[in-house]
Amino acid sequence: MKNIFENTEFNSLFNKVKDEIKPLLDTHQQNNKTKLMVEEVVMWQKSRDNIYFVTPTEKCPNEIRSQVLDIIYKFNPNNK
Repeated sequence: MKNIFENTEFNSLFNKVKDEIKPLLDTHQQNNKTKLMVEEVVMWQKSRDNIYFVTPTEKCPNEIRSQVLDIIYKFNPNNK
């Protein structure tokens, strides 16, 4: 049965963001010996206007935050 509340377009976008952030995070973790999953670095939110936004979390390392934001904006221009 199909979930009528699921936004497949957004899910696809969010997965692309996570896929592109993963190598960046892996490199950062190797250099800094940290353990974070991609899901801990980015999250999504839905506005009252039903617009989905992807944002870095508080756990997102400052050293890669701007690169993470660039990736988010690349796939989701609504975030700007």
